[in-house]
Amino acid sequence: MTRIAPAAPCLAFMAAIAVLFAVLTPPAEAQHPTSKEYKYTGTGSCAASSCHGAKKPAAKPGDPDDTYTIWATKDKHNKAYTTLTKKESTAIAQKMKLGKATESDKCTGCHALHVTKDQLVARAKYDVADGVSCDSCHGPAEKWLEGHDKGEKTWPHSKSVGVGMYDTKDVLKRAELCASCHLAIEAEMVAAGHPSLIFELDSFSNNQPPHWKDQKEWFGPTAWGTGQAVALRDSAQQLATRAKGNAPDALVKESWDQTRGHAAALRPLLAQVAADAGKSLDQEIAGIGEAFGKDKAKVSAVAGNVAKLAGDLSKRLSTVKYNKDIVWAALKGQVSDPERATAGGLRSAEQVAMAVDSLFRAVNPVAKPPEGKAIDAAIGKLFDELPTKPADFDAKKFSANLQNVAKNIK
Repeated sequence: MTRIAPAAPCLAFMAAIAVLFAVLTPPAEAQHPTSKEYKYTGTGSCAASSCHGAKKPAAKPGDPDDTYTIWATKDKHNKAYTTLTKKESTAIAQKMKLGKATESDKCTGCHALHVTKDQLVARAKYDVADGVSCDSCHGPAEKWLEGHDKGEKTWPHSKSVGVGMYDTKDVLKRAELCASCHLAIEAEMVAAGHPSLIFELDSFSNNQPPHWKDQKEWFGPTAWGTGQAVALRDSAQQLATRAKGNAPDALVKESWDQTRGHAAALRPLLAQVAADAGKSLDQEIAGIGEAFGKDKAKVSAVAGNVAKLAGDLSKRLSTVKYNKDIVWAALKGQVSDPERATAGGLRSAEQVAMAVDSLFRAVNPVAKPPEGKAIDAAIGKLFDELPTKPADFDAKKFSANLQNVAKNIK
């Protein structure tokens, strides 16, 4: 079972406008730097049937696989550049005086890999229209393309990382990679018409569908917890930036709702694995709440504190050793406090709904609760109460459905 709020703004955006990714470390706004040290080979360099363009998964490690095939046929990222040719993107670019959306770094920074000829190897199989492609997420392959398929003993993964590969096997780096575009949308761009985005690493990854396999036990909760901390960091930093920059009040509130939404979803996990940090986070979030609408400078300062705390937490949570008891307790915590779950309106409800789904999806095959089918059905109803617009969100209905989930989780 994989569910994301079907009516949520980000999901509508994914269907109609495409999903966004970035490369390297997350900057202040949705842009990603490209490598000056190593050169890019282009998506076509991965597409051969003897490489990643096979029609089925690898029979054994080192065999050709279908990772490129899945990306090319099912992953929305390969349509990201096409989004920039649509009238909605043209209108946004015109309002921001960017020229053509297909040529502006502010747009191609997330919708494609936009590099110069000097950044490409000779005979590179590159096309900017490939959108968010292999090079975008895995980095410039000039120095590791020929070696990375030789097997771990001959060519360990760390060797590829040492010569330009972005380490998406590292869950923290992966979370930072995704969140850098999924959340870091500057206020000016949103004001011009760009959709505001929501994000949750585990749920969104499962809805790709993934063209990779994560072998680590309890990887789902690891991705969920780490991703929530990274998203909290980035949304809090966005709040600090918007409050300090005197962005429109509606956009400052949007960032505040997003920030407390991630904090609300993260809190039940922190109660299990980082109680001290959880208390500190509660205090900082309360501090923002007290200053909100009264003192933008204080909001910005305290949001900066939250961003720093969340950054530290992301490192800590990426190393947690999960088990059934931790995940089950975190799941029970998610459904135990409707007031917390709806404090940020739709934004917190979305994160709590996805958290409940993600955690249950991970623990259900292990715990095998007799009420499993009832829990699954009740979770589905949670998503029915997540409308497209925050103004249409009914907190009472969502809370009632959350309580129905709680009744079945013993």
